[in-house]
Amino acid sequence: MIKRIFFLFFILFIGCTPSINPLSSFDTIEQIMSSKPDSALKLLQLMTKIPENRAIKARYALLYTEALHKNLVKVTSDSLINIALDYYPKTDDWQRTAKTYFYKGKIYSTNNEWKKACENLLQAEQLALKTTDQKLLGLIYNELGEIYWNQEYIDNALNYLKKACQAFFQIRDSFNARYVVSSMAGCYWWQNDLDSALLLYDLALKMEEKYKEQITLDFLEGARLCIYYQKNDREQMSEIFTKAKKDPQPSFNKLTLLSDYYYQAKYDSSIYYLKYEELGTVDPRMLPDSLRPKYDTIQRKFRRVTGMHLTGYDRKDNPSLPFKTKGKQVTETPDLKGITKEDIHADLFIAELIKRYEAAMGKIVLTEYDFQTGLLEKYKLSRQEKEQYNSFFMLQELRNEYVSELFRTYRHPKVAIVYGAGHFWFLYAKIRDMGFEEVKKKK
Repeated sequence: MIKRIFFLFFILFIGCTPSINPLSSFDTIEQIMSSKPDSALKLLQLMTKIPENRAIKARYALLYTEALHKNLVKVTSDSLINIALDYYPKTDDWQRTAKTYFYKGKIYSTNNEWKKACENLLQAEQLALKTTDQKLLGLIYNELGEIYWNQEYIDNALNYLKKACQAFFQIRDSFNARYVVSSMAGCYWWQNDLDSALLLYDLALKMEEKYKEQITLDFLEGARLCIYYQKNDREQMSEIFTKAKKDPQPSFNKLTLLSDYYYQAKYDSSIYYLKYEELGTVDPRMLPDSLRPKYDTIQRKFRRVTGMHLTGYDRKDNPSLPFKTKGKQVTETPDLKGITKEDIHADLFIAELIKRYEAAMGKIVLTEYDFQTGLLEKYKLSRQEKEQYNSFFMLQELRNEYVSELFRTYRHPKVAIVYGAGHFWFLYAKIRDMGFEEVKKKK
């Protein structure tokens, strides 16, 4: 209770008392910047009247820029950090001068101005080396590594990421080190050094268990699964499946998606999904007998919501398809789409699609008509029955959201998304919402 009263008093004090010394407030904000960046930003926002003093204005500009970055706010303008840049290089405050160049470099990096970004970051490195601030040095090296990674200079990226890792390990900063270790693993994976990549992903996973950030755990497990699949290591893949099955609250992997089938099926069935689920369905003949009834029910739930049984569009014996095939449609196989085993399946498997739909909209209840009507028979619902479930939510919103979900977590400098034409505007909007801009070709 005492802490809460003090914190409230502190906010009111710096927000309403004109005679307070801003530098003492800055010291407090600087102390909580790493652990409570949201509070630091709020406190800075309350300081509406900054004295006309160069030192105070520069300190405020640097702290505010840092707080924005710590709160993952995309900063593209350098007008604020330039106030600090106009002051600190003329002082002997190496630590804050280095930090100023660091954030100037990050802003250039955000704007994809790689050369200017590197120039400022290298300047920040030289200044940081004059201090004992290993954390700042690690952040500088990590940013340089990310820049070279984005330009596909993998050797240079690895060089700086190793330096970043060394700096973070020196001060036992596992919070930042875990991300760097994961990035290094990605570099080795890019170079097809699968053993080194696995070693580092395993280390990153062990470090992540302390923080339990689920989206990172998902990414790391997915990366490991992909690599074991490339190595054809059945034992290790089965171990991942078993671990997921024992999880009391299983989280579906954002990369390769451990669906219900992965949790329950034998290894060969799991491999079948990894290789051929791109078609959006599977041949029930490939499933073990124990899973066929469950898969049949899932298919019928999909049909209940969408009105169609999911098969290739070239099937002439499926009257539930939304159009009559004339034998001219061709099923989009991975080979026809140019998809290779190195690519990532970015669509929801039907089992996971049903699971997410029911989690959001409620259980899909099958009727006697659903069970009695064969999957390849004509299927017709009344208007009232059609309105009971939301096919748009299943076919568009859930699947498009998963693509954006995957895009946010997949670390690669260049990503090509293969999608159906009907998804264009919805994916376009989601990608714009993530901060990307369309670059139109000049005619």
